[in-house]
Amino acid sequence: MALPSRTSRDSVCIRGFPGGGADLYHVFLKLRDKYGSLLEDYQPGATNDDDIEEFIRKTDREAPGFRSLEHWDPMGDEIGPAVDATSVNTVPSQRLAFHDYLRQASDGAPSFFGVSTYDALDFAADARADMTRCERRLYYHSAVFRWLATAQYYGRMTSVIRRVYPNARTMANYSPYTVFYYGAGMDHGQNSFALPRANACTGHWGEDWLPPSGVSSLAGFRRRASSRLS
Repeated sequence: MALPSRTSRDSVCIRGFPGGGADLYHVFLKLRDKYGSLLEDYQPGATNDDDIEEFIRKTDREAPGFRSLEHWDPMGDEIGPAVDATSVNTVPSQRLAFHDYLRQASDGAPSFFGVSTYDALDFAADARADMTRCERRLYYHSAVFRWLATAQYYGRMTSVIRRVYPNARTMANYSPYTVFYYGAGMDHGQNSFALPRANACTGHWGEDWLPPSGVSSLAGFRRRASSRLS
């Protein structure tokens, strides 16, 4: 198998799920079967998986040097939250993670949310005009958790991709519109800050263009938002 032509930056742009024509996507599906729908049992840097290692060996046999190129791997188009009220309130692992987050956010005092035990708290997806202070707190922290959990999920996905392609940059379509940290963007679209801050989205893709073919002020703005990360 011949290597793809290299650009001036030795980059390979891949429009599709990780690996382009390769089969990393199916490896990823196997990982979700083994480690949970959010890869919650996969520990980046610690989990050694036979399916990943076999994929690496297969790629090295068929295309020596291909893995070392700078891959740009889309994780999705205008990706949304990986969790919602239904999943958090019904999937035990997600509910446990949600309550752990609330415990940390309230310094171990469930009374902050107006209850005596965290087990009594459900993920609050909808706001009302007549919410009490405690209900507003729960609604706000539900929104925060939604994107922390999503960023963690895509961070684990990125770690898998980088295990295979060490020089990979992962990205998702950031539509070039104003996206607020908490608001419409939190509820219905992507979070332009939580993902890169969690090393979950390490590249920038704005609507109809892919790096490294161009740059934009929007990409520069988001690059600054994640500048502390590699």
